[in-house]
Amino acid sequence: MKERWVNSPEVLKGKVIKRIGIGLLLSVIGIIFWALFKQFLFALPCFVISAVLIINGASVLFASLTSRYIVLEGTCEKLEQTVLFKRTKAMYLTTNYGVVKVLIRHNARKVQIGAYVRCYISLKAPVYEFNDIKVVNDYYAIEVMD
Repeated sequence: MKERWVNSPEVLKGKVIKRIGIGLLLSVIGIIFWALFKQFLFALPCFVISAVLIINGASVLFASLTSRYIVLEGTCEKLEQTVLFKRTKAMYLTTNYGVVKVLIRHNARKVQIGAYVRCYISLKAPVYEFNDIKVVNDYYAIEVMD
């Protein structure tokens, strides 16, 4: 088990540590709220968000340890940006399998055109096809290689 953790990608390790760590921190904050105010309803949002984060982190940990992910590697050829704030909302990767459009969440906005990108995708993630371009909406992590 330890060697599987050591051999798993650094990006996935970071996601697991952040999610479980923030979940545990929120549960401690919930306990403090419960102790201070003597009202469970004040602590309930902390406990709910904590449970979601811990479960999500555990699922990423399980996928990382059992290698239940696909590594998609390619060069970023094009970026789509939002009209209002010019934030990156999608990137087009040129891979061995063709062009793949990956919708970007808030945590992977530093992708530049021409960068070599590695994307860790769940085995169960749906892949759609639109105009001969494969579209991926969900991923575990994106790593920009230097």
